[in-house]
Amino acid sequence: MHLVIPFASVLQTGVLQALPPLPNLETLIRLSGSTGQPVHGDELSPQMPHEHLLATLRGDLSDRPATAAWHAAQDGVATGQHAWMEITPIHLAVSTDQISAVWPNDLQDSESQVLWEQLSALFPENEGWLRAYGCATRWYVAHERCAGAVCASLDRVMGRSVDVWMPDAPQARFLRTLQNEAQMVLHGLAVNDEREARGTLPVNSVWFSGCGRAPPQQTPPAAKTYDALRLAAMQSDWQAWIDAWARLDSIELAAMVAMAQVGTPPTISLCGERSYIGITPKPRSWGRRIKQALSTKRPAAITTLEAL
Repeated sequence: MHLVIPFASVLQTGVLQALPPLPNLETLIRLSGSTGQPVHGDELSPQMPHEHLLATLRGDLSDRPATAAWHAAQDGVATGQHAWMEITPIHLAVSTDQISAVWPNDLQDSESQVLWEQLSALFPENEGWLRAYGCATRWYVAHERCAGAVCASLDRVMGRSVDVWMPDAPQARFLRTLQNEAQMVLHGLAVNDEREARGTLPVNSVWFSGCGRAPPQQTPPAAKTYDALRLAAMQSDWQAWIDAWARLDSIELAAMVAMAQVGTPPTISLCGERSYIGITPKPRSWGRRIKQALSTKRPAAITTLEAL
């Protein structure tokens, strides 16, 4: 059993300190003895640590995993050896001090199909573009220009200011032009007017991510991903994030403690915004467990999460 936990830690001020006790995570960390050193530690990397970990588990060892090609293949797209890019419909919320990316609430497949049809003209087939519709929130294009484009993952930008993540590398500046053109196409569409009329956010922009050509052979990672923390963090709903951690500890991690106690040690990968770390509990003598339980040190769970 391998459980990958994206957004197990966040950099939002004060959120970690508001977590309730996590006794099962505490037990798993203490049973592991040592969690080793965090891997891939940079909060300014275009991809998130959990994306690098999952890519490694499926056989993509590149510095910039081609997540668009992988997602497209999972959505039934015949990706071949093309360089793909994922397009996500988003709402850009403008405030006095920043522009933030927000999920468009309850985007329906019928609405998404209309939006994608309108935007498809930006990627003409006679100029070498391939287009594919994945689902309501995932559209795909392929072109040789996507092979070297560096752009931040969706997980980096949702719920946050987009300024720092806008593509700026010379080979990716065409994405800024495409985004501006997409915003002009989306402006004033009837489907967006209808969404606003019923109190939902209009789709006024898109985000490009996951550019690249996937390795020829990849297999689904032999791991389960716990997504509740990720979904809460991407909506900046920190109370929901705290509640999700409490549920995770009381259910999934409690089951893992039970597995470890009967000699079937699981692996837990805690992934933050800078790095990830692996925990594999090992059976220990009762004497050592008691000694650890009596330790007056700061809770290992919080210390571990802060390092991510």
